Amino acid sequence: MGGIPNSLCNNTNLRILDISHNSITGTIPQCLGKLYGMANSIDVGGPDISHNFDEGMVQVLKVVALEYKETLSFLIKMDLSIIKLVGEILVQLTRLHELVGLNLSNNYLSGRIPEQIGEIRASILSIFY
Repeated sequence: MGGIPNSLCNNTNLRILDISHNSITGTIPQCLGKLYGMANSIDVGGPDISHNFDEGMVQVLKVVALEYKETLSFLIKMDLSIIKLVGEILVQLTRLHELVGLNLSNNYLSGRIPEQIGEIRASILSIFY
């Protein structure tokens, strides 16, 4: 058991963060709001990552399944569900405007949902706690 390490935030071009269903505890690090690849439209450069997967990828949040084949490089998601997080939903997460999916469900989060959460363009937003 342990918290989400701040060193994770050094991966500025991170586009998919899925640490769900783990024995992680603690609060959401403020530095997650500085993940450049989730906050800005970026040219990932190099080879198109969608060609690295023959089958593509299926993202499942709650009961909705979204399939990405040709557009895998556009998938930007953060899944922090079912990991025993405590504290508030940080306003810093609302800076991640490019998120397609954000899942914070099944944690022990408290407080109010930040008003700025509507600035995220996520098509799937699951924050129930």
